[in-house]
Amino acid sequence: AWTRSAAVRPGRERNDLALRAVGSRLVFSVNGAEVASVDDATLGEGRIGVFVGGDTNQSLLEPLTVETLD
Repeated sequence: AWTRSAAVRPGRERNDLALRAVGSRLVFSVNGAEVASVDDATLGEGRIGVFVGGDTNQSLLEPLTVETLD
């Protein structure tokens, strides 16, 4: 379920989003603050993508950085 977070800057202010995937664990951060984490063992290797949804939302994705940890 969606949950409000004080880490999200409102309006047209910039928000930095990060997702870390380590094994089956996903950790989501907004502006350096962890806002959610989930463990999902059904996830496997795959591709990445970005989805933005909502009523009258406008989004700019700049830049997108993908890093792998070996």
